[in-house]
Amino acid sequence: MAPKISPLLLSGVAIASLAALNFGLSSVSFNISKEFAIVDLGWCLNESSLYDCDKSQLYAGLANGSTFIGAAIGSLLIGFFGKLGRRISLMVINWLFIVGSIIAMASVNFGMLFVGRLISGMGIGLSAIAPVFLVEICNPDTRGAFAVIYPLFITFGQLLSTGWQLLHMRIVDNLDEFGKPFTLNTMDKFIWRTAQGLPIICSVICLILVHFVFKFDTPCELIAAGKTEEARDLISKLHDLTLVDKIYNEFDRDQEVAKTTPNIPFLKAIKNRKYRKPIVHSFVLAALQQLTGITILTSNVAELFANFMGRTYKSTVMCSLINIINFICTIVLSLIINKYGRKTLLTYGMAVSTMFCTLAAFSKPIGKQASWVGVTTAVGSFGFVLGFALSMGGVTWVYLSEVYANEYKNGAYSIAVFINWLCASISLIVSEFLISYSEVLVNIILFGFCIFNLFYVIFFIKETKGVPPGKAYD
Repeated sequence: MAPKISPLLLSGVAIASLAALNFGLSSVSFNISKEFAIVDLGWCLNESSLYDCDKSQLYAGLANGSTFIGAAIGSLLIGFFGKLGRRISLMVINWLFIVGSIIAMASVNFGMLFVGRLISGMGIGLSAIAPVFLVEICNPDTRGAFAVIYPLFITFGQLLSTGWQLLHMRIVDNLDEFGKPFTLNTMDKFIWRTAQGLPIICSVICLILVHFVFKFDTPCELIAAGKTEEARDLISKLHDLTLVDKIYNEFDRDQEVAKTTPNIPFLKAIKNRKYRKPIVHSFVLAALQQLTGITILTSNVAELFANFMGRTYKSTVMCSLINIINFICTIVLSLIINKYGRKTLLTYGMAVSTMFCTLAAFSKPIGKQASWVGVTTAVGSFGFVLGFALSMGGVTWVYLSEVYANEYKNGAYSIAVFINWLCASISLIVSEFLISYSEVLVNIILFGFCIFNLFYVIFFIKETKGVPPGKAYD
């Protein structure tokens, strides 16, 4: 019989889940509503198009990019806040989401929107502490299932935000359905601005839980600080009393090295041969998660469907299928990750992604202008997301939370998340120029990264399931 989940453990899971939910809500809050914001903020006034002009392309690109820039900055702060404790870090994360969301939601010009999304982006970058928090409060035997909660709620947040933005029930055009000049109504303004502010609700709930319910450091932090009795008492509140000794011993074993060599600086750790392998291979994995093209795909999916369905609300709705597939696959991942392990899922998931990426990359060069090209490209994109969600999308975050030894985890984890967001920013910016030159070239480059990713996982990535933190490469 499976042990019951205590109310305290449930509150801890809720705290991490809400941080991940905010990640998802913030990361796609400008996707579908972007053109409504362009009209509302008047970026294309006196231009031939209400929603597409040089100024709107620049401002919209920077507003979207500010989230990635903020995430990269936030990720660099993980090491610093890691020293202050998980609870303080989670408080800071939620205040960043609140402040950033309020500024973005109240935007009257580009500067406010840029700054608001930049601050929310910092919350996204720092929220990578959430899966580490989960790993440090859960039963080590169920570590994988708990850690996958983070990507699960990211995708759920993206799905919620997308669904909210679809409530526009129309697209921006120069003329409305009656042939009259397009104008925004009150509901349009409410929807796009509220999309920026949805994280406020989650953050307020999360702060209440952190302040009044989960008022403790994690068991791992307590053990590392030598607070043995406090750690055992907290474990008894989090888990079944019969499991206290077992869980404590496993946490204590994980902290064994950290007690004698606490908080090794990253630059010192990377010079140590024992630590170098997990650091280097995890950094490559973090980079490949973005370089295989998931950010490029999700940012340009509307354009993809418009190519063969036309610029319609229906094509916009079809775009949301990407988020639905991602969410469903992440649910499946949460059910199977402990059974099959991290490397197995990374390998088979990337094999599926690479296979479907072949369709997206080579349909147009082979079919040219044939009617089936758009359909096969879309199928390839959906299939890529399916494989990605079952592997790199969710497993990468679990892997990064498990692969490092505790004595250098904060610094290495921070750099890994920074690399992830840096690659997301670079790939998105470069793709904007490359897509205008050749969409086929972009797809072929991404196919190449998928191939490289698959072989890298097969030959260099080690299994972390059932292995103490930092021991996978020993």
